[in-house]
Amino acid sequence: IDDLGSSNFPPLEDIFGDIVINKPSHNLINQTINGFETNNPLFSLIDVNGRKEAVLFGENIWRWRAQSYIENNSFQQFTASNKRRERLVIDYQSFYYGVNNVKISAQYFDKNYQSDPNANIIIKLNSSDGSSSFEYPFVLKNNFYEVDLSSLPANQYDFKVSVLGTNIVKSGSFELIPFNIEEQFLGANVTKLQQIATNKENKIYTPETINELMENIKNDNTFLPIQKSKISIKALIDWKYLLGFLLLLLSIEWFARKYKGLI
Repeated sequence: IDDLGSSNFPPLEDIFGDIVINKPSHNLINQTINGFETNNPLFSLIDVNGRKEAVLFGENIWRWRAQSYIENNSFQQFTASNKRRERLVIDYQSFYYGVNNVKISAQYFDKNYQSDPNANIIIKLNSSDGSSSFEYPFVLKNNFYEVDLSSLPANQYDFKVSVLGTNIVKSGSFELIPFNIEEQFLGANVTKLQQIATNKENKIYTPETINELMENIKNDNTFLPIQKSKISIKALIDWKYLLGFLLLLLSIEWFARKYKGLI
């Protein structure tokens, strides 16, 4: 909490003694006696059943009002607000295109509505047809959390964002629409095609001039037919097998002569 500037205000009166608060509280200003600060609260915020109440432990607050008017030229002092604040705020769109980054951001605040960078936030998604479900954690970026859902398939999803360790839950739904850039254009961009044809020194053909296109392709030397041939020569009998067969015959003849005593 920023400094309220109470050190410049006139002193208030209070009964001497210790102050004990039995509810969760946060002291904005402590009592000071003769220049020494004590642990007793002078101005505190007390949490009563989820509602914050401000308590000033001192009398003659009109002195502060007078000093505030001298400094700010106004008597306005506020301790309450009817504005409803939420601790978890989700930012998302009702539909996304498949080519865009599908990102959902969130902000989470503590009980004093200060940004909390230590929260664990997750999102659970279910497709509307019940065919699939996903769960992703949020990642902290600067003072907000973000989750990237670009990998999701096209479908309609219901989601719940929850903060782990608390009962804070936010829900919503969005649709991821498949996007095909070629389907977004029903006709050719003749102007750009004419520019390309002029730069390439070519010509644009329409369905009415399809015969002219065929004739130009036939007469264009750029599209000449190309014939390729490949000759592969292989022996009818592999010489390795022939050599082995000859060695086998010679061996048989040698053993036959040896056996008959001819050698």
